[in-house]
Amino acid sequence: MQYKYSTVLGALGLASQAYAAYIPSEPWSTLTPDATIAGAATDYTATFGIQINPISTTSSSKAKRDVVTQIGDGQIQATTATESTTKATSTAAAVVTQIGDGQIQATTETTSAKATTTAAAVVTQIGDGQIQATTETTSAKTTTTAAAVVTQIGDGQIQATTETTSAKTTTTAAAVVTQIGDGQIQATTETTSAKTTTTAAAVVTQIGDGQIQATTETTSAKATSTAAAVVTQIGDGQIQATTETTSTADAVVTQIGDGQIQASTSTSKAVSQTASSTSSAAKSSSSSDSSLEIDSVACYSEDAFRCHLRCWLVYH
Repeated sequence: MQYKYSTVLGALGLASQAYAAYIPSEPWSTLTPDATIAGAATDYTATFGIQINPISTTSSSKAKRDVVTQIGDGQIQATTATESTTKATSTAAAVVTQIGDGQIQATTETTSAKATTTAAAVVTQIGDGQIQATTETTSAKTTTTAAAVVTQIGDGQIQATTETTSAKTTTTAAAVVTQIGDGQIQATTETTSAKTTTTAAAVVTQIGDGQIQATTETTSAKATSTAAAVVTQIGDGQIQATTETTSTADAVVTQIGDGQIQASTSTSKAVSQTASSTSSAAKSSSSSDSSLEIDSVACYSEDAFRCHLRCWLVYH
């Protein structure tokens, strides 16, 4: 086997450097530096020493120093040590949430020592730093009670709750509440079906002014039907005169846009009979004289009926 001279010379050089290392003859000695660092002091008024303590361990494991986390401010932070002692039960440390202001927040701790698990209350955190009301749910009983429904509007005031109870065999529907933007509760519309006969509640019409209009009710309890009076509603909110129709012919009422009832116009049979008798008399008189010429006929009855006829009649 042949070796190169360069390899042999390199090995000899390393061996000579190892033997040339400084080994003091005493446990202590004075060391004189042969180099300087820029900005470092070179002259000291007193002497100082450097002590080296060797660590001798009999076990195979080596001793480790504590973990130190260094931040840019130059201060040593708290050490993070992990102990693994042999215990039957393990305890989880409390969770700490750190916010940028440097204050430690409330800890969140979970305990599982009991057979039953209790869920901690839910806490909602808003940007103002105040803890909001907690929402807790308890399921210890076999019966479930539904909490009342609360509707939240942007003004922060709680609205009227709507609650439904189903404890009885009969179901009672709560009154319907309609909410308008002014915050006032409107009239409720309730329907009751407890009896065998059904009674329809009155129809309520709501106009934008918030006043309840006249109701329109229809009753069908009797064998004969009675039609309720027809009510006409105009935009001013005042109820107009009713228009009723009976078996006997009443006076005809004409309604004009001013809201005032006009004079009735009626035609009776007596007037028609008078006009017919007048026409018959005129026809009979024409048989005696065919050249009779009638200029005008006027009649007046007790019913204030006035008739004026202007014509030229020629009877043959």
